[in-house]
Amino acid sequence: MLDLWEQQGIYGQIRQVAKGRPDSFCMTALPMQMGISIWPRSQSGVEGHRCQGATLAGFDAPYVPGWDCHGLPIEHQVERKQGKALDKLSARDFRKACREYATNR
Repeated sequence: MLDLWEQQGIYGQIRQVAKGRPDSFCMTALPMQMGISIWPRSQSGVEGHRCQGATLAGFDAPYVPGWDCHGLPIEHQVERKQGKALDKLSARDFRKACREYATNR
């Protein structure tokens, strides 16, 4: 079914028809960089239905998958990895280590 929708460009057609309608923004929360979490999986189903409902109600409601990027889980992992060496890191080096961790996940 999904292959057929992709071949026919169904989502693109929906987006084209919705142009000019009042906006309704929908963003889903996907798994965090730290790994899969059950909450975003169940929540994304609810958000997907909310986007569909807004589109059917006459709104321009694009489906935008998102990421939970508040950073705290990344900082926690970097702190665990650094251990006692964390005390010797400057704030700049700590941010750099967090950026590297998030980029290489």
